[in-house]
Amino acid sequence: MNSIALFIIASLIWGTTWIAITFQLGEVAPEASVSYRFAIASIGMLLIAKWQRVDIRVSWRAQLWMMLLGLFYTVNYISVYRAEAEISSGLVAVAGSGILFFNIVLSRVLFGYLITRQLAIGSLLGLAGIAVLFAPDLIAFEPRYAIGVSFAIVAALAASSANMVAVKNGNAGHSIITTNVWWMIWCTVFTAIAVPLTGNSFSFSWEPSYLASLFYLAIFGSIVAFTSYLSLMKNVGPSKAGYIAVITPVLALLISTLFEGLVWKSTDYIGVLLIIIGQMVIFKRKTK
Repeated sequence: MNSIALFIIASLIWGTTWIAITFQLGEVAPEASVSYRFAIASIGMLLIAKWQRVDIRVSWRAQLWMMLLGLFYTVNYISVYRAEAEISSGLVAVAGSGILFFNIVLSRVLFGYLITRQLAIGSLLGLAGIAVLFAPDLIAFEPRYAIGVSFAIVAALAASSANMVAVKNGNAGHSIITTNVWWMIWCTVFTAIAVPLTGNSFSFSWEPSYLASLFYLAIFGSIVAFTSYLSLMKNVGPSKAGYIAVITPVLALLISTLFEGLVWKSTDYIGVLLIIIGQMVIFKRKTK
């Protein structure tokens, strides 16, 4: 599958997971919900590996990297769920767009990716668009926003760190299916351990909205989206692939317009325009 298709798939799915996560909050502890999500995703990836006859065995050294990848994603997802318990999903998406900056800096430091003028300009345009889109929310600041934004920034840094480990695993020759199987298993384990450590207990909700969002997040938000994203990152590098984090808040805004009756303001139009221009600048040329 080409890079454009992978970009569209991952963007569309992750653009809707912000809202899906809100149906996970409330009765069940966030750590438990994340553990359930990746337990289902792990089983799905194992079935895919068996169907495609992929040998998922790795050395113990490689397994340590898989474990680290799972740990970073554990921090990422727990932080996202915690952030959305404090602030709106759109604002979490805004803070989460910091992954773009983290990807660019870390990929330069760890792997020597060049920060070209094209990449820098496109990224700045995209982030400027995000800032304009959600400026009204940021201006109407409340004390609880600090907690939510802090969790969202930690989530972005953890996700970017996970991206770097995924790049290393790809460079080591591990298939995307193998990588997904193992980090999802480790993420399930780590989040399960986090439940009692955070003073919570395992519970479950049989509400249709909880079940539907759980399976959507597990199958589409985890299996399909991550397979597409890691394939994209392998094709174009983590810096350009990270631009998905700028697109998803725009999709969240569009979804809110369709299903929540959001009325667009002038800042919304300007922000979306800046993001589209930034995307065009970044993907103007093929990655060398």
